[in-house]
Amino acid sequence: GHLRCRIRSKRLFSMSFVGKIKEHFNQYRQFRGGTDYLNAIGQIMERYYPAAELGAHRNDWNPAVLVDQNIYRLEYRRLFARAKRAYDTDPYARSCVRVLQSQIIGKGISPRSKPVDSTGKEIDGMGDILNQNFERFSEECFRPNTDGFFDVQSKYIANCCVSGGLFLNFVPSKPGSLLPFAFQQIDQSFIEFSHDNFAMPNSPMIFNGVKVNNFSEPERYFFQDLLTWLFFELDASNVLHCYEKWHVNQYIGIPWLAPVLTTLWDLSQLQEDKLIASRIQAMIALWVKETSKFPNAANKNTDGKIEWSPGKIIKSMEKPEVIQSTDSIKETFGALIELYLRQISSGMGVSYQEMTADLAGANFASSRVVVMDRRRYYVKKQQFVIRSFCQPIWNKYVQWCFLSGLVSGRSIADFKENEWGYCKATWTPHKWEWVDPLKDIQAFIAEKDAGWLTDESFCEQTGLNREDLYKTLEFESKDSKPAGPSQLGTLKLETGN
Repeated sequence: GHLRCRIRSKRLFSMSFVGKIKEHFNQYRQFRGGTDYLNAIGQIMERYYPAAELGAHRNDWNPAVLVDQNIYRLEYRRLFARAKRAYDTDPYARSCVRVLQSQIIGKGISPRSKPVDSTGKEIDGMGDILNQNFERFSEECFRPNTDGFFDVQSKYIANCCVSGGLFLNFVPSKPGSLLPFAFQQIDQSFIEFSHDNFAMPNSPMIFNGVKVNNFSEPERYFFQDLLTWLFFELDASNVLHCYEKWHVNQYIGIPWLAPVLTTLWDLSQLQEDKLIASRIQAMIALWVKETSKFPNAANKNTDGKIEWSPGKIIKSMEKPEVIQSTDSIKETFGALIELYLRQISSGMGVSYQEMTADLAGANFASSRVVVMDRRRYYVKKQQFVIRSFCQPIWNKYVQWCFLSGLVSGRSIADFKENEWGYCKATWTPHKWEWVDPLKDIQAFIAEKDAGWLTDESFCEQTGLNREDLYKTLEFESKDSKPAGPSQLGTLKLETGN
């Protein structure tokens, strides 16, 4: 108690630190017998983490542990509204989304059916049937039929950036379609939180508009149409919820733009302030000496002031003194803008060069390092899209094919017995462009000659489908026109031909 009073009276530490000293000192006294005060203080100082300090200069740093569901409930609407505004009006936010769409999706991530039986043996013929039917289904799988499967892949990235995710509701397909069912897109911003009751004991668990069971699996979703303001519910068995899960106890997606929204807003405000200042400084007026009484009431506005505008002639007996404004960031404005842009690109997972198309100061070596690093990130995002969006849609497509009798000799009961095997598929993302075509091809050839590179691995890295490649090569080798791969190296162009 005497030690505590001395610390309080002399203000040696912040008040939040007093509790730490008391707690650790009591623990040390019980362990050592309560006599060695200096060693006790030394032990306290060694165990103290500055990052956990609650001093006056860190008052704005939140020290509380909040439940994710509370955060989403209180802040999701604002995050969505600000993310949507940024996507609609901010060129840098739109550029980040465009880069993600281009690099992750490109022309689209295409499937290739690889069905296997319960023993893991590939089923002959079934994959060809599913692949052929999917070409038509990909154009009919959404209602309204304005978007195809590969178009919605790109829009899914935009949904993740703005609202955090997308719902796909199962609805009857358009008459004349291949399958009897299709998907209806519902933006995640329609999720409705008024039913949440996770703070009430002995009641159904509803978190952020999602009713879950004891295993945190969704059972029901609650929505409100933001256009008609009507409430509606959907059973989880009749809807796919596609989003990226950042935390364990997370039931809705968070906009990918969330980490950079404050930076985007600050940057837009900085540019606007700079523009206003430049316009004010650009105003030039002409002063004319006037011996008569001036200014009079006719020269003033309703506020009793003389309006200042470019090209205005000011008449007065004495020359007015203009208050000059100083531009404190004139020399650092460009560097400050670049700092903001780098923060935005880093937060969105894209490179500064991709977002701004600014290659000043870049060289081939640095560009290649950036490209290789970003491609590893984009591959990870491609796997996320496959896992959360593409594969669930493919699973439903295969199920509906069995249900409609398009798979001969198989029934829906067979599908239920081996659902995983029948839905097995490989996904091929778009082809990466060469960074240095000659060196990259030579590297592939060297890896192939050394036995380190298989055909399947090569196709995965270049965005090609191995089966389609083999079929094309076989066709070209049998047909003299066009020339096959072995003939391409001997062809020569003649002048004028």
